[in-house]
Amino acid sequence: MQKYTVPTVAAANERMERLRIAKEKLTLEVEQIMNHSEEEQLTWTATKTDLMEALYYAYNQMTIIDEYGVPLTFRCIVERCCRVLHTKVPNNPYGMAEKGQNRKGVKSVNFMKRYLRMSERETMENTLWSNISKSLS
Repeated sequence: MQKYTVPTVAAANERMERLRIAKEKLTLEVEQIMNHSEEEQLTWTATKTDLMEALYYAYNQMTIIDEYGVPLTFRCIVERCCRVLHTKVPNNPYGMAEKGQNRKGVKSVNFMKRYLRMSERETMENTLWSNISKSLS
């Protein structure tokens, strides 16, 4: 018979800390994307749902701000990133982000869980950039 272990408070706290760090890292990567030019021919290669979910996590950190120190709206972040990544802005980015966050099942893990796994395994500093390609035109 298989034994099951109950997670300790310390393990739960460690997991929450890793998640907090991953969200901060993701937010910094989104800011980097926003600082790029449309002329650089960057293209998002994953699903648009993944992009909206990633942008929504970054938005919820409330650390992406304008020149007056006011946090940018989700729509503003979406429009800028979609322009830079040559992706059409979805009609309902909130709905798409929520759909992504609520994915369930073995093969349908939400973006943040996959991002957390990738950032723990990857040696590259910018995990989000593994979903971005640059055209050589």
